[in-house]
Amino acid sequence: MADSDHFAVKALIQLANHTFLSDVLGQFMPFVGMDWSQTGVTNLFSAIKENGYQLLFLSARSISQAYHTRQFLFNLKQDGKALPEGSVVNGSAVVAMVGKNCFAIASDRRLGVQLQTIATDFQKIYRIHDKLFLGLSGLGTDAQTLYQRLVYQHKLYQLREERDMKPETFASLVSARLYEKSYSAGSS
Repeated sequence: MADSDHFAVKALIQLANHTFLSDVLGQFMPFVGMDWSQTGVTNLFSAIKENGYQLLFLSARSISQAYHTRQFLFNLKQDGKALPEGSVVNGSAVVAMVGKNCFAIASDRRLGVQLQTIATDFQKIYRIHDKLFLGLSGLGTDAQTLYQRLVYQHKLYQLREERDMKPETFASLVSARLYEKSYSAGSS
């Protein structure tokens, strides 16, 4: 990737991680009418929307807090300007985008149990090889187990075929791995 592409990827990830302050006070301050967001958030997202981009807000808050998260986002105003409209995804999320000669993957890094944050540096994006990355959200132990099994199957493929797996082949492997449990669970 060119230096400008690295900058774009880094900027996207920093944007995803640092746009809103995230701690215990961030959960409760809006309930008492206090703004607990970074300065300039509404101006930044308005400029992004004005440049023709669609917005997708990713929240590491649990799904049980979906209503409050949406209310916070859609009622946030700074300098008389509100956040532009966009979809909201609660719970763990991974989002990716592709451009000319570049790509970007962003995710939250929160590991939590209901309302309690256990860690803020949990890995959810994994490198399989130079041209293949995998983003896994959901229960942390399930994601780690799935990643380990997929890496194991990729290594077997490398030994047998003497080359890396193509993304299309890997997608089929992931699909088969995910569906095998649902079919075996339904038949028992």
